[in-house]
Amino acid sequence: MGRVRVLTLDPWGPMVTPRFVIGVLESPFAVGVLTVMGNWYTKKELAKRIAIFYSASYAASMFSGYLQAGIYKGMDGHLGLAG
Repeated sequence: MGRVRVLTLDPWGPMVTPRFVIGVLESPFAVGVLTVMGNWYTKKELAKRIAIFYSASYAASMFSGYLQAGIYKGMDGHLGLAG
């Protein structure tokens, strides 16, 4: 739905610019983490640490929706605001 919204916006710059900036700022994160781990751990430890890093990333993606739903439900009616 978000992609359709981007395509139908008349001035699409306000929608594309923040996404571009976020992408530029977060794109070197994984490379940086892997570089630091490669310099820090021995070859024997490195495979396990990289597996933990990627598994944690996927687990965070799986549970973030539940976290958002819990926050949304808990905030409903807070300070007299709906949602």
